[in-house]
Amino acid sequence: IYLEKKNILILKNFPLKNKIFKKNVILSQVDLVIEVAHPIISKNYGHIFLQHAHYVIGSPTALADQLTLEKLMEASK
Repeated sequence: IYLEKKNILILKNFPLKNKIFKKNVILSQVDLVIEVAHPIISKNYGHIFLQHAHYVIGSPTALADQLTLEKLMEASK
């Protein structure tokens, strides 16, 4: 689990063998990135996420920008 700007104490008793709480995540160790913060995340970093992991866009308005859509489509190949 990677949490940015969240209180990790809420997951203190969460039943996972491998808990990961880091500010800087090495993307080669990540299988799935789920964005639910803001469309700018997909615009600025989505293509990088797709080079290393599966990527779920929780702010689909990012895809209204044609350049962002094209960058993400190219990176997903």
